[in-house]
Amino acid sequence: LALGAIVGLLISNAFAPDARGAAALAATLPFAAMLLAGIHAALAVWISAAHRAGVFAENIVLIGATDAAKRLAARAAKSGEARIVAVVDDRLARSPSQIGDAPVIGGVEALLAWDELPHVDRIVITVTQKAETRVRAMIERLRVTPNRIDLLLDFDTHAVRGGRRVERFGGAAVACVSGRPHNHRRAFVKRAEDIVIGSLLAAVFALPMLIIAALVKLDTPGPALYRQRRHGFNNRVFT
Repeated sequence: LALGAIVGLLISNAFAPDARGAAALAATLPFAAMLLAGIHAALAVWISAAHRAGVFAENIVLIGATDAAKRLAARAAKSGEARIVAVVDDRLARSPSQIGDAPVIGGVEALLAWDELPHVDRIVITVTQKAETRVRAMIERLRVTPNRIDLLLDFDTHAVRGGRRVERFGGAAVACVSGRPHNHRRAFVKRAEDIVIGSLLAAVFALPMLIIAALVKLDTPGPALYRQRRHGFNNRVFT
């Protein structure tokens, strides 16, 4: 509402030829404020509905086909907070074929060789912490991946205070054991720096790069930009 009022005043001062015109334009303040408030409310409703539908959901892999994994998957499906894309368990003989809609794809080695791993936002270990040796071995084996790895904490989430490494996820407490915890402010600043600095550098070097590209084209046959296929993470081929 305040933003609408400010916009209305700016319009009045910018376009009114005299005091009477300014007063007439100022009368539009309530309408401008209500319009902006209505747009804001509509966006809030849409974002809430999209969140429940899973539009903003993270892709999650669960390590351990446990009862805790089943509860976490059920809560995630209900809230739309996360999308469980796969479950991993080294003890396949005891594991179900799937949990919820997510298939059990094999053990940790199968996960490391999985083609979809680069599209996973978070790996959550749901094996009980009482199996300390097994959990430590899993964490060490998974540290080679660039994905964030969380450990599902066994105790009640309401007894946990948020911190740099502990947060609430899917109604449970998780601790980040590998990778960087989510920091939306840091991500926003980094993205803004990328866009601003990248745009400035592109503007400064556009003409020299164009000249160099023309010289390369005149000097040798073929395209000025060289493209080659390489193997990246998990041997995925990229250009």
